[in-house]
Amino acid sequence: MWDIAQRAGKAGTQCSSAGDLLPLEYALLFIRTPPQSLHIDPFNGIYYKMAWTARGIAGQLHDVDMDPFIAPDSVPPQRRQRPIGGADLAPGDPRSHWLPLLTIE
Repeated sequence: MWDIAQRAGKAGTQCSSAGDLLPLEYALLFIRTPPQSLHIDPFNGIYYKMAWTARGIAGQLHDVDMDPFIAPDSVPPQRRQRPIGGADLAPGDPRSHWLPLLTIE
């Protein structure tokens, strides 16, 4: 199995580990924007909640408001390092996203 923590450490990024995939989840945040849109809407965030599987890592699609990253002062100081929590996630509609499941094998 690919050692994601070792690879992330070599790349100079914050490391993920078997017990903490949050750095990987944050690295895979996206904002969905329609082609005709002139501005980025932070309410259109895409978040993949990652979990270990028998074949590697799988990320389940969730919608998220990206405002804590765009306006970090709106987040209490104790949450600024990891501003998104489970209560901030809403299951995404797999029919409206091009990648409803993200897998790393």
